[in-house]
Amino acid sequence: MKNMEEIRSLEERHIPITETIKAACYYLEESSRIIDSFMKNQQKSDREVQKMFKEHVELNQGKLEKLELQLIENSDILSKKIEETEEKTEKTIENHATLRQFVMENRQMLRKLQSQMKENSEVHSKSITESLEEVRKKIKEISNYDHSKQPENTVDEKIQNNSEIGAAVEISMQTQLTGVENQIKQTDGNLNSWIMKFQQRINARNGGNAGAPRIAYSSIRDVS
Repeated sequence: MKNMEEIRSLEERHIPITETIKAACYYLEESSRIIDSFMKNQQKSDREVQKMFKEHVELNQGKLEKLELQLIENSDILSKKIEETEEKTEKTIENHATLRQFVMENRQMLRKLQSQMKENSEVHSKSITESLEEVRKKIKEISNYDHSKQPENTVDEKIQNNSEIGAAVEISMQTQLTGVENQIKQTDGNLNSWIMKFQQRINARNGGNAGAPRIAYSSIRDVS
């Protein structure tokens, strides 16, 4: 636009046509040179922009590929961890069921043993009492048969002595039974203590998972 104004200015001042043409050519050449320079700079800028864009794309593509590989690897690791956790959980549940069954069976066996010992004690005590009665009867029979040779007080002493022996035997048997019952209670307490320690180890291994199956001390006592 500025070049055209210069040409019009020359025409208005009545400058010869040849000079006007020369001036026009000069300005056209200058304009062409400026345009060429601009185009070259523009092409250079375009190439630089394309190069930077390509580098940026390649760099990001590499990062994306690494990220994708990392995600796949993490996914595999997570899947493996989940599978291991499920296996441990199933094994823990199975161990809990086995342990509970073991405890129930042992408690039943202890109850049977205690009941049998109590029954044996009652039978034995009854047998001792019956034996004492038999002894009393025999002594009385002997006393009646040979009353002239043996005073009545001697017979009473023998009866008393045999009664004391029977009572001592009965006390001894009761003491032994009490000792066995105490041993059963101690074994029962040791078993419950072992169960609690086993539960604590399981909880520690599961990271204190509140949803993990438990064999509570109170529930074990309820079995008995």
